Order: sequence, then structure tokens, then C-alpha cells
Amino acid sequence: MPKNSEHATPDVASLQEDVMLASRFRDPEHRLLFARAYLFPNRIEFSGITLSGVYRKMLLLENVEQVEWRTGQIRAVNLILSLRDGSTYKFWVSTAGLWKYLIDANMRTLSRQLTAGPMALA
Repeated sequence: MPKNSEHATPDVASLQEDVMLASRFRDPEHRLLFARAYLFPNRIEFSGITLSGVYRKMLLLENVEQVEWRTGQIRAVNLILSLRDGSTYKFWVSTAGLWKYLIDANMRTLSRQLTAGPMALA
């Protein structure tokens, strides 16, 4: 299972939280079966099955700097997330326009909460 110090492994119980959107997805770097992407208010979780086991990845929206939607892409990369550390995560997801809209909206909400300080989170 791919591990990253920045990306925690999603937990199955988390799927019972406030899932805003769930869609099929493809990662061009991994061959996945039953691949799904889940958008939560503060993160995106990706899961699927590889020949070597279970694939899971989580990206916190506070680490996303920009979302690029490529229209007209059929089964090719149609969403690119530019992260604050300078890296990118590229993938194909069904209903990419809706994903971009919701990710952008959630990023604005998180940004307002973080700049307002701890009292805004209470």
C-alpha cells in the first residue's frame, strides 16, 4: 500500500461522515479496480484495489493551492490538484466540473476558518 508521511490512510468508518460527493476515479500512475474518490468538507480520500493490495490516499484540502479542470477529457486526466509543497496530483474523475466547484468552495470555507482563528471553529 502506498504510504506518504503527508497523507494519512483513510479509515472505513470515515465514509460514514459527511461525504459530499463520491465518484469513480482513475489514477494514471496506478492500475486500480473499483476505484472511488470521496470528497469530505476538509479532505479527499481515494481508494481502490491493486494487484498488490488495497490503495488508499488522502489529501487535506488545506494543502491544495489550486484546482484545474480540463474539459473534454474522456478517460484522461481531467482534474489536477496543485499542492502547497509544489507537487501535483493528477487524476480522472467522473463529474469533474462538480468536483472542481465543490473543492473550490470547501477551500474558501477552510481558508476563512483558518484566518479567523480558533474562535471560528467553535
